[in-house]
Amino acid sequence: MRAVEILIRPVQLEPNGEVTFLASRNGRAIASQNWSGSPDTLYIVPAVLFDDNVNGRLLVMTGLR
Repeated sequence: MRAVEILIRPVQLEPNGEVTFLASRNGRAIASQNWSGSPDTLYIVPAVLFDDNVNGRLLVMTGLR
């Protein structure tokens, strides 16, 4: 993946509405974050940002489809 590249990937929520995102480099996990949503609401989706320059590096936010 290149800098400023945007990828859209489907994710499967757990029955409770949670999903865990994991960032890895060279096969080694470097950050993880959980996101909670509603499996019944199709227009609310997780939006993920990974940036080495941001504190915490892996940010998971709520987005609208």
